[in-house]
Amino acid sequence: ETPEYAAYVSENFDTYLLTKMEKNVHDEIKIPEDSVRTYYERNKKLFINPERIRLSSILVNAKSLVDSVKRLLKMGKKFEYLAKKYSIKKMSAENGGDIRLFKKEELQNLGNELFSMKIGEVKGPFIDQDKYLFLKCTDRLEATEKPYQEVESEISKYLKSLEWFSRRTQYAESLKSKIPCKIFFNKLTQIKIY
Repeated sequence: ETPEYAAYVSENFDTYLLTKMEKNVHDEIKIPEDSVRTYYERNKKLFINPERIRLSSILVNAKSLVDSVKRLLKMGKKFEYLAKKYSIKKMSAENGGDIRLFKKEELQNLGNELFSMKIGEVKGPFIDQDKYLFLKCTDRLEATEKPYQEVESEISKYLKSLEWFSRRTQYAESLKSKIPCKIFFNKLTQIKIY
Protein backbone atom coordinates (compact mmCIF):
# COMPACT_ATOMS: atom_id res chain seq x y z
CA GLU A 1 0.00 0.00 0.00
CA THR A 2 1.54 3.28 -1.17
CA PRO A 3 0.88 6.66 0.52
CA GLU A 4 -0.85 7.86 -2.66
CA TYR A 5 -3.18 4.87 -2.63
CA ALA A 6 -3.96 5.38 1.07
CA ALA A 7 -4.76 9.06 0.42
CA TYR A 8 -6.95 8.06 -2.54
CA VAL A 9 -8.89 5.51 -0.45
CA SER A 10 -9.24 7.98 2.42
CA GLU A 11 -10.56 10.73 0.13
CA ASN A 12 -13.04 8.40 -1.54
CA PHE A 13 -14.20 7.07 1.80
CA ASP A 14 -14.72 10.63 3.05
CA THR A 15 -16.71 11.43 -0.10
CA TYR A 16 -18.79 8.30 0.42
CA LEU A 17 -19.52 9.25 4.04
CA LEU A 18 -20.46 12.80 3.06
CA THR A 19 -22.75 11.56 0.28
CA LYS A 20 -24.36 9.05 2.66
CA MET A 21 -24.87 11.73 5.31
CA GLU A 22 -26.45 14.11 2.77
CA LYS A 23 -28.72 11.34 1.51
CA ASN A 24 -29.85 10.56 5.07
CA VAL A 25 -30.62 14.23 5.72
CA HIS A 26 -32.46 14.43 2.38
CA ASP A 27 -34.48 11.26 3.06
CA GLU A 28 -35.59 12.55 6.47
CA ILE A 29 -37.30 15.54 4.90
CA LYS A 30 -41.04 15.15 4.51
CA ILE A 31 -43.03 17.96 2.92
CA PRO A 32 -46.64 18.04 4.18
CA GLU A 33 -49.29 17.82 1.47
CA ASP A 34 -50.91 21.05 2.67
CA SER A 35 -47.59 22.90 2.14
CA VAL A 36 -47.43 21.58 -1.43
CA ARG A 37 -51.04 22.61 -2.10
CA THR A 38 -50.48 26.06 -0.55
CA TYR A 39 -47.44 26.61 -2.77
CA TYR A 40 -49.52 25.61 -5.80
CA GLU A 41 -52.39 27.94 -4.87
CA ARG A 42 -50.04 30.89 -4.30
CA ASN A 43 -48.02 30.31 -7.47
CA LYS A 44 -50.53 29.16 -10.08
CA LYS A 45 -49.00 31.47 -12.66
CA LEU A 46 -45.92 29.21 -12.62
CA PHE A 47 -48.01 26.22 -13.66
CA ILE A 48 -49.46 27.28 -16.99
CA ASN A 49 -49.40 25.36 -20.23
CA PRO A 50 -48.76 28.25 -22.62
CA GLU A 51 -50.80 28.91 -25.73
CA ARG A 52 -49.55 26.80 -28.63
CA ILE A 53 -50.20 26.50 -32.33
CA ARG A 54 -49.76 23.51 -34.61
CA LEU A 55 -48.03 24.29 -37.87
CA SER A 56 -47.64 22.49 -41.15
CA SER A 57 -44.99 23.45 -43.66
CA ILE A 58 -44.01 23.33 -47.28
CA LEU A 59 -40.29 23.98 -47.77
CA VAL A 60 -39.00 24.45 -51.30
CA ASN A 61 -35.54 25.36 -52.55
CA ALA A 62 -36.36 26.79 -55.98
CA LYS A 63 -37.89 30.21 -56.70
CA SER A 64 -39.84 28.70 -59.61
CA LEU A 65 -41.63 26.35 -57.20
CA VAL A 66 -42.64 29.27 -54.96
CA ASP A 67 -44.83 30.74 -57.70
CA SER A 68 -46.32 27.33 -58.49
CA VAL A 69 -47.16 26.60 -54.84
CA LYS A 70 -48.69 30.08 -54.41
CA ARG A 71 -50.81 29.65 -57.53
CA LEU A 72 -51.95 26.15 -56.56
CA LEU A 73 -52.89 27.32 -53.05
CA LYS A 74 -54.93 30.19 -54.54
CA MET A 75 -56.65 27.67 -56.83
CA GLY A 76 -57.76 25.76 -53.71
CA LYS A 77 -55.36 22.80 -53.79
CA LYS A 78 -55.00 21.22 -50.39
CA PHE A 79 -51.93 22.29 -48.42
CA GLU A 80 -51.33 18.69 -47.32
CA TYR A 81 -51.26 17.49 -50.95
CA LEU A 82 -48.82 20.23 -51.95
CA ALA A 83 -46.59 19.45 -48.95
CA LYS A 84 -46.36 15.81 -50.00
CA LYS A 85 -45.68 16.74 -53.59
CA TYR A 86 -43.27 19.69 -53.31
CA SER A 87 -41.73 19.95 -49.82
CA ILE A 88 -38.08 19.01 -49.46
CA LYS A 89 -38.67 18.23 -45.76
CA LYS A 90 -39.63 14.63 -46.39
CA MET A 91 -40.35 13.70 -42.75
CA SER A 92 -43.06 16.33 -42.39
CA ALA A 93 -44.14 16.06 -46.03
CA GLU A 94 -45.19 12.45 -45.46
CA ASN A 95 -47.56 13.77 -42.77
CA GLY A 96 -49.08 16.43 -45.02
CA GLY A 97 -46.51 18.97 -43.84
CA ASP A 98 -47.38 18.64 -40.15
CA ILE A 99 -44.47 19.78 -38.01
CA ARG A 100 -45.71 19.97 -34.41
CA LEU A 101 -47.10 22.28 -31.73
CA PHE A 102 -45.09 25.43 -30.98
CA LYS A 103 -44.98 27.93 -28.14
CA LYS A 104 -44.65 31.55 -29.21
CA GLU A 105 -41.08 31.94 -27.97
CA GLU A 106 -39.96 28.88 -29.95
CA LEU A 107 -40.80 30.74 -33.16
CA GLN A 108 -38.46 33.62 -32.26
CA ASN A 109 -38.93 36.63 -34.57
CA LEU A 110 -41.90 35.01 -36.36
CA GLY A 111 -43.78 34.33 -33.11
CA ASN A 112 -46.08 37.38 -33.18
CA GLU A 113 -46.92 37.02 -36.85
CA LEU A 114 -47.61 33.29 -36.71
CA PHE A 115 -49.62 33.48 -33.50
CA SER A 116 -51.95 35.96 -35.21
CA MET A 117 -52.95 33.25 -37.71
CA LYS A 118 -56.36 31.66 -37.66
CA ILE A 119 -56.80 27.91 -38.04
CA GLY A 120 -56.52 27.07 -41.73
CA GLU A 121 -54.64 30.27 -42.60
CA VAL A 122 -51.45 30.03 -44.70
CA LYS A 123 -48.55 32.48 -44.63
CA GLY A 124 -45.41 32.67 -46.68
CA PRO A 125 -43.15 32.30 -48.32
CA PHE A 126 -40.63 33.12 -45.63
CA ILE A 127 -37.10 33.13 -47.03
CA ASP A 128 -34.30 31.44 -45.11
CA GLN A 129 -30.92 30.55 -46.61
CA ASP A 130 -32.17 30.28 -50.20
CA LYS A 131 -35.13 28.17 -49.14
CA TYR A 132 -38.77 29.23 -49.14
CA LEU A 133 -41.17 28.26 -46.40
CA PHE A 134 -44.98 28.26 -46.41
CA LEU A 135 -46.69 27.71 -43.07
CA LYS A 136 -50.26 26.74 -42.26
CA CYS A 137 -51.86 26.96 -38.80
CA THR A 138 -53.75 23.70 -38.31
CA ASP A 139 -54.69 23.97 -34.63
CA ARG A 140 -54.56 26.27 -31.60
CA LEU A 141 -54.39 25.31 -27.97
CA GLU A 142 -55.23 28.10 -25.55
CA ALA A 143 -53.17 28.59 -22.40
CA THR A 144 -54.42 26.38 -19.58
CA GLU A 145 -53.64 25.98 -15.92
CA LYS A 146 -51.94 22.69 -15.08
CA PRO A 147 -54.04 20.72 -12.58
CA TYR A 148 -52.62 20.25 -9.08
CA GLN A 149 -52.27 16.47 -9.54
CA GLU A 150 -50.04 17.04 -12.57
CA VAL A 151 -47.56 19.27 -10.71
CA GLU A 152 -47.81 17.95 -7.14
CA SER A 153 -44.68 15.78 -7.42
CA GLU A 154 -42.68 18.57 -9.07
CA ILE A 155 -43.63 21.05 -6.31
CA SER A 156 -42.87 18.53 -3.59
CA LYS A 157 -39.39 17.89 -5.02
CA TYR A 158 -38.75 21.63 -5.28
CA LEU A 159 -39.83 22.33 -1.69
CA LYS A 160 -37.81 19.34 -0.50
CA SER A 161 -34.69 20.67 -2.24
CA LEU A 162 -35.17 24.07 -0.56
CA GLU A 163 -35.54 22.42 2.84
CA TRP A 164 -32.56 20.14 2.18
CA PHE A 165 -30.37 23.10 1.29
CA SER A 166 -31.44 24.90 4.46
CA ARG A 167 -30.78 21.85 6.67
CA ARG A 168 -27.47 21.16 4.95
CA THR A 169 -26.36 24.73 5.61
CA GLN A 170 -27.47 24.50 9.25
CA TYR A 171 -25.65 21.19 9.66
CA ALA A 172 -22.45 22.60 8.13
CA GLU A 173 -22.66 25.61 10.48
CA SER A 174 -23.13 23.31 13.49
CA LEU A 175 -20.04 21.33 12.46
CA LYS A 176 -18.02 24.53 12.18
CA SER A 177 -18.87 25.37 15.80
CA LYS A 178 -17.84 21.88 16.96
CA ILE A 179 -14.73 21.45 14.83
CA PRO A 180 -12.07 24.14 15.02
CA CYS A 181 -11.31 25.45 11.58
CA LYS A 182 -9.68 28.56 10.23
CA ILE A 183 -10.04 30.13 6.82
CA PHE A 184 -6.88 31.62 5.37
CA PHE A 185 -8.25 34.34 3.09
CA ASN A 186 -4.80 35.32 1.86
CA LYS A 187 -4.29 31.74 0.63
CA LEU A 188 -7.71 31.71 -1.05
CA THR A 189 -6.81 34.78 -3.11
CA GLN A 190 -3.74 32.96 -4.45
CA ILE A 191 -5.76 30.08 -5.87
CA LYS A 192 -6.08 30.27 -9.64
CA ILE A 193 -9.17 28.76 -11.19
CA TYR A 194 -9.13 28.19 -14.93
